[in-house]
This record gives sequence, C-alpha cells and structure tokens, in this order.
Amino acid sequence: MTSSDNLPLNELEKELLDPNSECYLENLLDVVSALVSDCDFPSAKNSKSVQSFLKKYSQAAKIIESRRTKYNDFELIKVIGQGGFGRVELARHKRTRRVYAIKLMSKQHLLDHSQSGYWEERDVMVKASSEWLVACHYAFLVSSNYML
Repeated sequence: MTSSDNLPLNELEKELLDPNSECYLENLLDVVSALVSDCDFPSAKNSKSVQSFLKKYSQAAKIIESRRTKYNDFELIKVIGQGGFGRVELARHKRTRRVYAIKLMSKQHLLDHSQSGYWEERDVMVKASSEWLVACHYAFLVSSNYML
C-alpha cells in the first residue's frame, strides 16, 4: 500500500481532529449523544427506524457519555450571572481543580425560540483563537439544559 492509498484516511483524520471542521470528533460525539437522547421518547419510539437506531446506538451513546467530561465533574463555586436564557456559574473541575465559567441554557427555551443562537455561540467559542473571545472547553447536554 502506498502513501497515496492512505490519503483519504489522512484527510479524514485531519478533519476529525480540527476544531474548525464540521467533522470534528467532539461534534460527532455530541451528535450521537443528542440523537439518541432526542429519539428516546415514547412518541419517537413508534417508528421502526427509530427503534432500530436506538437498538444499534444506545450502548455507544452510554459509553460516550460515561467517558466524556460532564457537568457532575464540576463543583459549583457560585452563580455569577442570571438572564432570560439561563445562568452562568463559576465552577471548579473536581479532578484538575481548574476554574471555569459554565453557561446553562434551558433546552426547552431554546427549542421554543430556535436553537440556532446556541449552536452559533458554541461554534464561535470552540473555534475562537483570540484572547478577546471566551473559548469553549466543554459542551454538555443534559435532560433540561445545554451547557457551555
């Protein structure tokens, strides 16, 4: 096998590891988790294709969720802001002891008022490389809140 045979794989690997790529691995893991979560409702489970999808990917979603950083990995220091879309908390990562601001946004509010703002903000924060913009270190989805 020549190096040119590996070119598509090398290109895909670059895409998976590039935070600016639509195929960034963290984004794809988010997609799997969100799809399984959103399909796991009685009304959605009436569909055979949804049942098949859940049968195939529910365990993968559980593995992804169990190994990724999650909200429970942080301890609340204090609430530093409150607004119409949610609140911002100052929290310390339990293992590393690093301090982060965590923005919690109501999932229901975003569903009622278009999620595009959440995704745009998340993408800007993930792709930001400026000292003037806040960087996104983690993004979480729990039953009632999106968190950045």
